[in-house]
Amino acid sequence: MPNTTDASVEIRLERIQAAVDVGNAETKGALALLMARSDQSEKVADERAARLAVELRDRDARLAAEFKERDDRMDKSDRRQEALETKVAGLSRQVWILVGGAGTLGAAGAAVVQVLLKH
Repeated sequence: MPNTTDASVEIRLERIQAAVDVGNAETKGALALLMARSDQSEKVADERAARLAVELRDRDARLAAEFKERDDRMDKSDRRQEALETKVAGLSRQVWILVGGAGTLGAAGAAVVQVLLKH
């Protein structure tokens, strides 16, 4: 006949085993939840990284186009300025020739040259 002490130990062991099983199930559930959240966070991070890469590529393309447009405008402006400087130099030479050179230029001729150089 089984001893009551053995029966109570057996009952306690069954309770401990049940508690361990419940703890393991809870731990597995919590771990599964953490893994799901980790996967979800990784997916969100990947989506954000992809969106950011597209935004950066678009921004870089937009800036490159803006810089090219500015460079083109600067080149055009430089060409205009060079053409104007050439015209002014030619006009200055013509004024010098018309008034007979620097010796006979006088104050009026100098004023004309200054006006021409300003425009």
